[in-house]
Formats: sequence, structure tokens, C-alpha cells
Amino acid sequence: LGYSEQWCADFVSDCALLANQSNAIPASGYCPTLRQNIYDAGGQNVDRYEAQAGDIVFYGNNGADHVEIVYDAYNGNICTYGGNSGSGGSLYSRSVRQHPTQTQSIAYIVRPNYDNNPNLFPGSEDTSYAVPYSEYATHRCDTYNSGGNKESGHYIAEGDYCYIDAVYENGFFFFLYDIPGDRRWAYAWAGDFNIPKKSIPTNARADKNQYWYDLNDTITIWAYADNASDFEMVIDDSSGNRLVNFYKMDGNSYSIPVSKLGGIGDYYFCIIAKNSSGGTQSEWYTIPVVGNPSYSDVRVSNQLYTLEDTVEISVDTICAKGQVIGIDKEGVGRVVTENCEPTYRIPASNLGEGSYSVYFTVYNGSGWIDTNRVEFTITKWPEKATLGAYIGTNFAPTTFGWNATENTTHYALKIWKGTCWDGPSYKEFLVYDTSYVVDLPAGYYEAYVDSLNEYGWTPSNVIKFTVEYGSSYDSGDDFYADIMRGDDWSCLSDVDSNVVINNNGNRLWHFTKTSDGGYLIQNVATGKYLDVCNALDEDGCNVQTHDYNGSDAQIWYRYGRWGEYLKPKCTVNRIMDIDRASENAQIWNIEYNDNQKLNIWIYDTFTISYDMNGGVGNISNQVKVNSYDMIISSIVPTKANYEFLGWSRDKNATVAEYLSGTVFTENENTILYAVWKAPLSNTTFLPKTSITLGDSITINAKASGGTGDYTYAVYYKKASAEKWSTAQSYKANATISFKPAAAVKYDV
Repeated sequence: LGYSEQWCADFVSDCALLANQSNAIPASGYCPTLRQNIYDAGGQNVDRYEAQAGDIVFYGNNGADHVEIVYDAYNGNICTYGGNSGSGGSLYSRSVRQHPTQTQSIAYIVRPNYDNNPNLFPGSEDTSYAVPYSEYATHRCDTYNSGGNKESGHYIAEGDYCYIDAVYENGFFFFLYDIPGDRRWAYAWAGDFNIPKKSIPTNARADKNQYWYDLNDTITIWAYADNASDFEMVIDDSSGNRLVNFYKMDGNSYSIPVSKLGGIGDYYFCIIAKNSSGGTQSEWYTIPVVGNPSYSDVRVSNQLYTLEDTVEISVDTICAKGQVIGIDKEGVGRVVTENCEPTYRIPASNLGEGSYSVYFTVYNGSGWIDTNRVEFTITKWPEKATLGAYIGTNFAPTTFGWNATENTTHYALKIWKGTCWDGPSYKEFLVYDTSYVVDLPAGYYEAYVDSLNEYGWTPSNVIKFTVEYGSSYDSGDDFYADIMRGDDWSCLSDVDSNVVINNNGNRLWHFTKTSDGGYLIQNVATGKYLDVCNALDEDGCNVQTHDYNGSDAQIWYRYGRWGEYLKPKCTVNRIMDIDRASENAQIWNIEYNDNQKLNIWIYDTFTISYDMNGGVGNISNQVKVNSYDMIISSIVPTKANYEFLGWSRDKNATVAEYLSGTVFTENENTILYAVWKAPLSNTTFLPKTSITLGDSITINAKASGGTGDYTYAVYYKKASAEKWSTAQSYKANATISFKPAAAVKYDV
């Protein structure tokens, strides 16, 4: 090329000149100055991951050692053309070379401020021209032979040819010409020649027998072009060292064992298509020579299989010629070893139940590698269950049931509000039995149950059903009960007209059925009725007691399978709810929780009736509630000339068992009889009115009425005396005798 100095920067400068980009790359033969010129023209540094074709690469100490032009870049790899390249000791033994992977010793990568519309010589887009020797046989060119020595005054001779790489207006061009056995570069001013187009080979291209090669492979390359009569081959290693230098191919093919290239790495080749008018070079192609194979993934299609399945195991290999699979069974050892495709399939029944691990040995001509192991299990799948249900209501739970299944540890009941698998399930329950009870609000549902074991699941049939709102629960016409919170059996009481948990308070309630099937609920102790404050249908509205007013706020319905919910008539779907913090009764929308589930504990009752037992009185029967004390009526009957003593279960009693207004505790139907006391009458008489002194007199004492348990005391005095004697004796019988001391008249 005629350079007289280290010419890598000259080469870059001249290429810029030929491309009409000298404004972006002002010429200099010194690398640091060239780089500064590019900066001054608007160029900027980029890193190697941003590099692209046209960038300029500076190497070595502060970029002063060498410079080349980028023609491609990918993943930080820089591909360049550069002048003054090679390892020859002479300045002219070095040449323009292609370096496909250049990453070391890079100091700077500079992107020039290129002109996007350079003024190129007309027709220069077609850069291949034939130059027949006859047109300039007398033209003298300065040329350089392969030894780097200048041969001024060489003349193009018959059989020589050239092709032009670039043309610049009023500049010069480079051309390559061929003297038999000696290929040389020359240059001349563009104006010195009239260069017509010639029909040299076009569309030079190549193909190879493999994408990559191992150390035992043979590389075969085929060359193709239009209008080509023969081909030459060039192969370089990744450092730019020429391994095959313009080797004339046998027809259009060339083969070489990989072992002759020099080991593992990337190699590059191009072909030159030739005919009598000239030659055309193809692009450069890569020959990757790999070492041991590798892999990116090994996997099984499932972790669990049944005996009816096919086990599928795959490996994604890299640079492999084949693979051997090894399958080991836990507790047994190796059960399969064989050459296979990258995806291996085997019926699970061939292997049998158990746990397995598997790997591949991946190989090529350079070596082999074992993959990591993956595991899978072959088992019996859980048996399919048959699901059924006893459908509840809005307030009564739905009971699901299914048959026990083989190979099953537990079940998963899944319920959709609407169509199965249309969105997430509404409710899911893990169940270790074969039935489950679920509260569901009114609506349409679908459900199924999975039979599960540690390996997987099998779904049952799907059942479809509708939960209706349901009817209220009929507990009878009239009864007495405690209202208890469902989970802890704490009782609701009337405390100052507020309804709260208070086990020791006024907790007994009297339920009276209304004409529409609801109940008036009256507190037995206070006489007030269960009532929703202001009859509001709002969450959190207070439940109180109030005097009877006949409103819907005082009519309550029992709902649920066992009547465990209390719903006031004044609400649509709200029920009694006992707040856990305040223990106060409110109404809330139904949520099926323990604050809303109640126990209505109905007591046995007994009738206590009153028999006046000959007297007169209007006393109604009373109800005695089991386990609760009753107060006996305070109404007192009457009977002429008799005193009322109380009540007794014995009709003939003379002593009362119970007094009016006192506690009655007996838990049985009972008749209480009035106990009467008659007036006391003394009918004592004397059988004689006179006796002889010294005789005794007998007195027959007799009484009636009173309590009937009589004792008698006798008093006497002389008729003329004023003072009675001390009682002679008390007798518990009706006959008393005494002997007077004097013969006088006595009063007895």
C-alpha cells in the first residue's frame, strides 16, 4: 500500500477517506492524535457492550499501540478489520486482517460523528470491477511483493486481474492483482484508469457439514458462487494466524480433520470464487470446535405417576452426540441403562411402584459428562369417591357425604357458589372422615370432593344444588326456655331492659306462638318482651326488652335445623348476634359464627292447680318450670268461721305445707289443697251436781273445733269465793276426777 511507517492509523484514515468520512475521522498516522481528532470532530467513547459496526478500537497503553475498525459486535465481543496486522518482523510483511473475536487489550472504543450521506463516486455501490491487462499494460504501478519489498514499475501482464474494494472521487483506489504464485496489493489514482464492469463471480458463499465440531470430527466445507470456475479456501484461528492459505479446493468442497486445526476453539474461514475475469471473496464463517458436551436442563414431565401413565424424562444437551440414561429405584438399585434419544419414555407399569432417581451421561467425540439427578414416584392414585348431600337452607346447614375410597389418607371438599372452576372456590375443607356439615347462604352451588394421598388426588363427581331460604322452626305453641350462646352456653338475661349475658339474672323466657309462626318472647321475671330497638334493620342495632307494643320488632322466628338462629320480623336477613366483647345482644347479617348460633334450651313444665277444699277463692293454675322455683299464689281463700292456714298436697291436712307467696320447688303436676282451722268449742259437763263429802267427782271434758289436739286444765272455787284455785291438773284426755275438801257449793 506504500506506507513507510507503522500504518494501522494510516489504514483507518485512508478507509475514512475512501468512504468520504474524513470529516468524522480526520487523518493521522499516530494513534493518540487520530483518537483526539475523532473526539474533536464530535466522536464519543462507548463500552464494548455498546459497540457497533463503524466504531474505532484503540489498543494497548492509553490506546497508543494499535487501532482497528469494528465490523460487528455482540455480547461484548468485538469483530474488527485492521491494517499493519500480523506477526511478521518487517513492516511490509504485515497486512490487513480480520479479527472476529477481539476483546483483549482494548483501551478505548470511539464512535465517530459520521456523515450519514457521504458524497461517494457514482457507481461505487458496485465495488467489483475487472481490470483487463490490455487496457493498462503500459501503466506503471508501485507494488510490494510478499516479502514487503517495493517493486516500482511493475506492469500488469496477461493473466493478471484485480478487483476494486472502494472508489473515492478525485482520490485513489486499492486493487488486488494476481501474478501466478504471488498475490499483491497496489494502488493508483482513480483518474488514471477507465475501468469497465466485468462479469466476475458473484454471490460467493459457503456451507459446512455441521454447526459445531468435536475433536473427532472432520470438517467439510462446500463453496458456491455465480459464474465461478474454481474456489480457494482460507482458514484462520481466533488470533488471526493463517492455517490454510488460499488452498485450491477440489471442485467446490474441502475437508480437513478437526485434529489438524489445533484443538478446541473458534476458527474462521472464507472462500474466494474465481473465473478468468477475476475473483470474489465470501463473508467469513465460524467453525466452533468444542470440548466436553454440557447440558442446560434435565427434567421429568411429572413428579408423580400412576401405573397407567407413561414416564417421560428429557435432557437439553449442548454439543452432544448422544446420551445414555440411568434409572435407579430406591431400595433396589439400577433398573434401566440404555442409549436413548434426548427424550426417553417408558410405561410406568414397566418400572412398578416406588421412588426413582434418574440421570443422563451426555457424550461427544471430545468427552462426556453426567447430568444432575431428578426424582419421580410411581404410585397408586387415590380412588374416586361418589359425593352426595343433604341440602340445607339459608339457616340450616348442608351435610355432604361420600364413600370411603382406597389409597386415600384424607379428603378435600370444594364448594363453588356458581359453576365449578369458575373463579376461586367459595369454601374448601380438609376432612378426615366421609361427611362434613357446612352452613351455606341461599343460592346455587356446585361441589366435589378430592380423594387425596401423599402423591396426588382424584376428584369425585360434581353435584349441583340450590340452597333455599327455608321455613322457620316450629318449637310448639307455648314454652319456657333459656336463650344461650351456642359455644359456651352462657345465658341471656334482662338487665335493666337491656339483653346481655348474665347467668345469674332474669334469664328465663316465655315463648308464645303468633299467628304467622313467630314468637313473642317475654322475660318471666320482668314481664317485658324481647325487642329490636326502633325496629331498625341495621348491623349492630341493639336488642332490648320493652313493654308489649304489637310491632314486628317483638316477633321473632327460630331458623336453622335445630332452631339455633333468632331472626326478628323487622329484618330481612339479620339475626341476633351476641357481641363477644360487650356480651350485649345485637342484630347482624348472618355469618354462621358462634356469636349467632344459639341454644334455645326448652324446659319441661308442670301445672300447679289449687283446690279450695270447701272454701271460696279464684286462683288460676300456675306453671312450674323444671329447675326453676315457683312462687305460690298470694291470693287467700275464705271459709265461714274457719281460719286459712295455708296449702298442702294432702286434702285432709290440718297443718299447711306451703304458705301463700312462698317458694314451690317440686317438679311435678300438683294439686294444692287449702288447709282450714275450725273455731274452738268447750263442751265440758258434770255427770252429777251434788256429792257426799268425802266422795270424788268426775268431770267429763270435751272440746271441738280448733286444731283437734286438746289438753284440759280444771279450775274450781267455793261459790262465795272470789279467786279460782290453781289448776288442779292438766289432762290430755277428757276425764278428770278430784275430791272436794269441804261440804259447800263449788263452781268448777
